[in-house]
Amino acid sequence: MTNVVTVSASNSFGGTSTNVTFAIGPLLAPVITSATNTNGTVGVLFSYQITASNSPTSFSASNLPAGLSSTSNGLISGIPTTAGSNNVTLYASNAAGVGSKTLALTINAQSASLIAGWDFQTAAASPSAPNLYQANFGTGAIYLNGSNGSSTWITASSGNEVTAYTGTTNNAAAGFSTTTSGSAALGLLGGTSQSANGKKMAFTFSMANRKDLLVSYSIQKTTTGFSTNAWEYSTNGTNWTAIDVVTNIPTSFGTTTLSNITALDGITNAFLRVTFTGSTSSSGNNRLDNIQINASSSSTATPVISTSGTLGSVSTTYGTASPIPTTFRLSGDNLAGPIQVSAPNGYEVSANGTDYLSSVTVGAAGTLSPTTISVRLASTTVPGTYTGNVVCSSLAATVVNVATASSTVDKKTITISGISAAPKPYDGSTVATISGTPGLVGLEGQDATRVALSSPLANFVSANAGQDIDVVATYSLTGAAASYYNLTQPSGLMAEIQKKPATIRANDQTKTAGTLLVLGTGQTTFTASGLISGERIASVTLSANGGTESNAPVGSYFLTPSDPVAPITIPANSFRPGNYAFTFVDGTLRVIEPPPTVTLDQ
Repeated sequence: MTNVVTVSASNSFGGTSTNVTFAIGPLLAPVITSATNTNGTVGVLFSYQITASNSPTSFSASNLPAGLSSTSNGLISGIPTTAGSNNVTLYASNAAGVGSKTLALTINAQSASLIAGWDFQTAAASPSAPNLYQANFGTGAIYLNGSNGSSTWITASSGNEVTAYTGTTNNAAAGFSTTTSGSAALGLLGGTSQSANGKKMAFTFSMANRKDLLVSYSIQKTTTGFSTNAWEYSTNGTNWTAIDVVTNIPTSFGTTTLSNITALDGITNAFLRVTFTGSTSSSGNNRLDNIQINASSSSTATPVISTSGTLGSVSTTYGTASPIPTTFRLSGDNLAGPIQVSAPNGYEVSANGTDYLSSVTVGAAGTLSPTTISVRLASTTVPGTYTGNVVCSSLAATVVNVATASSTVDKKTITISGISAAPKPYDGSTVATISGTPGLVGLEGQDATRVALSSPLANFVSANAGQDIDVVATYSLTGAAASYYNLTQPSGLMAEIQKKPATIRANDQTKTAGTLLVLGTGQTTFTASGLISGERIASVTLSANGGTESNAPVGSYFLTPSDPVAPITIPANSFRPGNYAFTFVDGTLRVIEPPPTVTLDQ
């Protein structure tokens, strides 16, 4: 229907109008506008929102994959349980009708994740080789001890059948060690008279809430080593069913993958074993490394991570991990894989209270019983204040954060060794010299090239000569890691300030016979040499071996100086006799005849 409407407007100055033509059409059925292709993953929460034009009032969907459902507001959600391609019909409706469209929905199979893994970094050579290997990753064990369907392998020196060799990175899963030197692979030998032919190695692990078992490993053989690996599985450790017989064992490390195993789906206590045959010498061997047991989650329930407990402060000193860690409890239900526990900056975590890392993997698919997680500041964490969250995450589970309490790393106190104070002659100053090669006691090894000592400022506590005078030396730290330390200045330094050699010589004097010469203290007729700049002697004591009396005969006598005295009228003069080792040099006193007396007659 078409309508013409006249619109008018006016004010005190006049008015105007115009015609507006518009059409009123019928209400139209909705047209779906949301995407027509999407995908999800088995065991992972799925969500899709239907949208449409023309004001829909309700939505629905048909032919949904197992585990999904829709609501009247157009939300399709749930946890898919079956992989496959599905043509889902989407509906949107209003009073005018119903609009529909096909959604191509692909549900992908869940990727397999690691249940148990061995990189054999704990392997050891004979005769220290173990006969039980716990999984380095996830949860599981390898038996060579006669239990759980295995044979008893000889680990002793005589006739040994178990040892360790260098390893490989071939078939290494994420997190496996990249160290291949030393003892890094399991070695199984033929043994005396090929005693190990026919012996079995067994595995235990859990397939609870897991399916589609996939086993892979890296292996190599020597020319006389085992030529056949026959694999079996069991649901009870007693009755065994064959899987694969592996005969194409390479002579250098290569990956072997077994056929997919579904018979163990959901089995809580699952077993595998492999029988080794075909060795033709005692030293012929197979070397195994990076064994992986993987499976997909079969749980349709939402994985849940739970924690309990509050973390406390774990303050420490640089170079020392927190002496007493703080802990919380970690558990999980319906897990699709292990829980990854990651520490915030400066911290490290442990699932066994012994081995600390920045991140650890705990548990496996299924249920994780309450486990204590220890948290501490690492020994390498630099001084400062630290806080943050320990992050707990797992496949398809909501991440859980555990807050750390504010904790500090204090500077480490270090001391100086290997130095002494050097003696010196008196020079009027307190400046001292430090001898020796200084070393820093307590310096962390990683900082050996990042911390150094400055040249010291060293002074005697007194400038005067003497023995065992205390010396105060002051150093400072330099280098990139200097701020991580408090330096304790050296103590107990002492050295001698030796007396300075100097000479006082009595000046020669002459007197006339019949006169008296007064000597003793306060005499100034002398010459001094060897004094340091700024010091002088006011007077000395002079004595003579004769000639001073008025009746002394004409002749030459010795003048001997002694006992120098500092001026008392010049306070700035720092002369002290005790700072010098004086050599006193005699002068000469000459007594001469008086001049003749002339008498005039009257």
